[in-house]
Amino acid sequence: MPKKNEKDSSIFEAISHDARRKIIRLIGEKETATYKDLAKLGMEPGTLYFHLNLLMTGPNPLIKKDEKKKYVLTPLGKLAYKLLMETEDKITWITPGGASKTNKWIIMIGEILGFKQILQLVYRAPNTYIFNAAIFSVLYGIVSYYSNRIPFILMVIPYRLPLIQTIALAVSSWIIIFLASESLTRGIYKKSENKNKLLVGAIFPLIPPMISMVINILVKIFNIQKIPGISLITSMLVILCELWALWTLTYVIGLAKDLKFTKAALIALIMGYINLILLQFFK
Repeated sequence: MPKKNEKDSSIFEAISHDARRKIIRLIGEKETATYKDLAKLGMEPGTLYFHLNLLMTGPNPLIKKDEKKKYVLTPLGKLAYKLLMETEDKITWITPGGASKTNKWIIMIGEILGFKQILQLVYRAPNTYIFNAAIFSVLYGIVSYYSNRIPFILMVIPYRLPLIQTIALAVSSWIIIFLASESLTRGIYKKSENKNKLLVGAIFPLIPPMISMVINILVKIFNIQKIPGISLITSMLVILCELWALWTLTYVIGLAKDLKFTKAALIALIMGYINLILLQFFK
């Protein structure tokens, strides 16, 4: 039986070359692959054979052929694929150092809107912030009540309910965001770790709608709602804050579950779509 350090050496040697990473990634994603599938990677036949041979030979092969003569990953290959995907997922959340000044500004603004730095701080000790998240959800309900709105998961609806019911809906929105995000990441990406991080992080998408409601309250306090264009501006602000909530949810999921930005964004978009469908039933 190969020693652990020999296995580790085989894995890191395999994923040290871009061509071998592509081969492992393709087979890992498809579970089985033919030579024709691998040829679509765009390598020269000699190059492809060379790297396939490296991955299939030696004391610790990462790829083998099954009874149908298709390429599959060995247990060690599956471990290499998992390591490769986890590493790539984490790298996507690091601000690229070689980006242009314009791109760096865009990335920085995106990270600020996604509360990236705050989330990273909170995720270091998520259990410490669960009580704070619960208090914020109650405060969210109180603000919703005084802005004549009710929380509806990632959105708010112009409607008035008693204070206790509004607070209950606010707390429920937080829990539903957590449960739905957890279920979707488990079901689609098989990610079941860091539940406490996701629970605390699920409160952050409620910040943008809360900001829009606070502005709505201030508009009423200062009696400026009759100014031409204010009604349109506040309506547009609600929509922008709902989109901001989805952006924030992407960061919440991605950082909690070590998912690529695109994968986390897919979960957030599914959540938004479900929210819209449920909203139609509610209406």
